[in-house]
Amino acid sequence: MTSPSPPPNSSSADSTDAVGVKPTRPTLEALPQLRPYVLQGLRFWIISVLTLTIVWLLIPLDTSISRWFTSLDLPGDVEKDMDAFQQFGQLGSVIFVIILILIMESPPIRRTVLDLICASSLAAIASTLLKTMLGRTRPWVVSEFEFHGPWFMREETFNLEWNSVASMPSGHSVAAAALAVYLAWIYPKLTVLVMVLAAMVATWRVRVSAHFPSDVVAGLFLGAVIATPVVRGHWGVRIIDFLWNSLVDKNSQKALPDVERALADKYPSCKSGFSSKKPMLCRVIPGLLGITTLVLIFANIVS
Repeated sequence: MTSPSPPPNSSSADSTDAVGVKPTRPTLEALPQLRPYVLQGLRFWIISVLTLTIVWLLIPLDTSISRWFTSLDLPGDVEKDMDAFQQFGQLGSVIFVIILILIMESPPIRRTVLDLICASSLAAIASTLLKTMLGRTRPWVVSEFEFHGPWFMREETFNLEWNSVASMPSGHSVAAAALAVYLAWIYPKLTVLVMVLAAMVATWRVRVSAHFPSDVVAGLFLGAVIATPVVRGHWGVRIIDFLWNSLVDKNSQKALPDVERALADKYPSCKSGFSSKKPMLCRVIPGLLGITTLVLIFANIVS
């Protein structure tokens, strides 16, 4: 009697494991932290109200704080260093970070630079729109209470250069906060350092009379509140996945699962940072606002 022949493909070592069960790759739903991050909940509204309150309270103090900062007599080397640090978040520093990640990281994590590009671009667009709509004059133009509204609708501001009435929010602070959020997400151990760098950018923009204190606080909040869902939800990776599947290869595997898996494997001890119910927004924004506000309050006390 001949033994029955094995079913097709049953002898393939690649298709089955030791117990005859075909190994499956973890699905998107099985990974620990894969839901797009959505800004919601009580903490978000508390932070938003707190930020608006700080901005509103700072406006009457803008002039005195700004005068103290501009009156500081700092060594020339410190001035040069701070002028360089205030470019944190600008195009040059973003390109530098992208190059470092492309050199140092694995292919899945390299794809997160798409999230940085997306976050920085959206933050810049939102900042420009708000600047145009609020029409707040720069410190070198007139009083801190001058809000002219949409720049293109007022005769008194239409005759001015757009940059002269584009003080709120601070574009440098917006960009610094966006880059800080990205670096804090990819490298959790750098969280404190990047928050300090973003706060330095904000305070130095006041020092060089480019913005009022309330402008930089508003900028930090705007940058962080835009970058957090973009970076944590991997919007850049998702957009490229969608475009590639729609326009190039409908059957290609999406990159997002590999990106999330690589981040979770890279920082196993920080996995709760990716899957925790406590949003990163509730850690980064209070840190940014707290450091900057304390410096500004101190400046007002000693001025």
